[in-house]
Amino acid sequence: MKKFIRVFVSAIAGSALVFGAFHATSAAQATSVAAPNKPITNASVGIQMFEWPWVSLQGECTNTLGPEGIDWILVSPPQDSISGSTWWVNYQPVSYAIDNNLGNRAQFSAMVDACNAAGVQVIVDAVINHMSAGNYNYPGVPYSANDFHASMSSSNPNYCDSDINWNDLWSVQHCELLGLNDLATETQSVRDKIDAYLNDLLSLGVAGFRVDAAGHIPVAELRQIQDGLNLTTGGIKPFFVQENPTDNTGNEPYAVQGQVFGWSWVDDMVSYFSPGAGDLSGAQWINGTYASLNGTTKTVTMVSNHDTERNGRALTYQDGSGKKYQQASIYTIVNQYGMPMLYTGFAFSDSDAGPALANGYAKNVVCGGSTPASYYADGKYICMQRWTAIKGAIAWKDAAGTAKASTAGGRLGSWSDKYSTYSYKRGSGNFIIFNGGYTAVKNYKLNVRMPKGTYCDYITGGTKPKKSSKACTGTKIVVDSKGVATFNIPWSGTVAISTKSKY
Repeated sequence: MKKFIRVFVSAIAGSALVFGAFHATSAAQATSVAAPNKPITNASVGIQMFEWPWVSLQGECTNTLGPEGIDWILVSPPQDSISGSTWWVNYQPVSYAIDNNLGNRAQFSAMVDACNAAGVQVIVDAVINHMSAGNYNYPGVPYSANDFHASMSSSNPNYCDSDINWNDLWSVQHCELLGLNDLATETQSVRDKIDAYLNDLLSLGVAGFRVDAAGHIPVAELRQIQDGLNLTTGGIKPFFVQENPTDNTGNEPYAVQGQVFGWSWVDDMVSYFSPGAGDLSGAQWINGTYASLNGTTKTVTMVSNHDTERNGRALTYQDGSGKKYQQASIYTIVNQYGMPMLYTGFAFSDSDAGPALANGYAKNVVCGGSTPASYYADGKYICMQRWTAIKGAIAWKDAAGTAKASTAGGRLGSWSDKYSTYSYKRGSGNFIIFNGGYTAVKNYKLNVRMPKGTYCDYITGGTKPKKSSKACTGTKIVVDSKGVATFNIPWSGTVAISTKSKY
């Protein structure tokens, strides 16, 4: 994904209000930093860096994410939260000060600066539907009883102190999610404090937000919150993706406010790629769209996230020794539909476990290797952004650019029952083939209708598969004078070539 043009500006504090421990003015120190000024589009590739501490992310942006074509990252919530060793403590805020077990304000700001300088925009997971469970008094913001639906006067029409009735939209949007103190976002004073927090983050150079539990906030109130926000330091509107785990009909109103996650995509990846049950022939989406999803420019596609990898809904790093997870991620990257978001977290055996801590802060990240592993020790980060195949898929997507995918009878590409392969072209000079089976494909001859010559495979070659005018860093694919290529593809393997990787 092509990087945003780096515009250097003096970072100044916005007009955010100041509340207790929340000090927007500390962003006012003038420093020259790269600013996020390029909209996130279908040509972009993002990745959720779940529970990565800011110090580790700073180096990862500079050394890996930027050079290898990642356009944006989703980082975990940075606000002050309850203490504990579970991952979900960061989803229970106690104030809007930027300081929790992932790092302090200075470390967060340095990370954002480094990522922007590397061409990687930062999207923040914004917990604005609720605060922590328990006490309805948060002097650090400040919030008091009247700011919450469960503790306001019972005569208030927005009052709710009962459990959520999931069949009633009013209840979903006013009652407490899992006992978490639900904010009265219908009030201007609450929205002002939320806007102050988000504007503070924008003043530090972030590019936008994932709205956690967005489906529990009425659309009109989300719009009012967004209307109170500043532009990014690069001068564009912040990017928004709303979390509302439902079908496209339920998500459609939230898509008006920005992007939504494609939950059906998560399910489709299980259907196409899951070990023992996947059927890659179903990946031939019809007429260039997915009826179960919102519009392509409104949908963020993902194989998994921090919730779905723990609730059993999605493919994860554990499936097919990681190879199925990798293949589904490649498919998501190269597909023209949606705005792809990869995911990397840490290995766990306890679904509640958070990252390893030292003195209350997450330890520096320790990554696995450059390929999927059959086993990861608890606490080790998966780091799929370092996998050679993922780097190559991003590079192939860049090489294909806006070239359209080939279709036959309204279906994308073609499926071979004999070889369990699925393939298609993008334009005249980009070809990709997936082996959906559990055995290697050997000496498979297929007319790819590309010029005669030797091509370097992106998936085994990575970011730069062509090493020189006569050498590849990955597998060589030979195309004869009739446009026929011979493929040898390992199980759950993928091969991608382009005229840009030909020598």
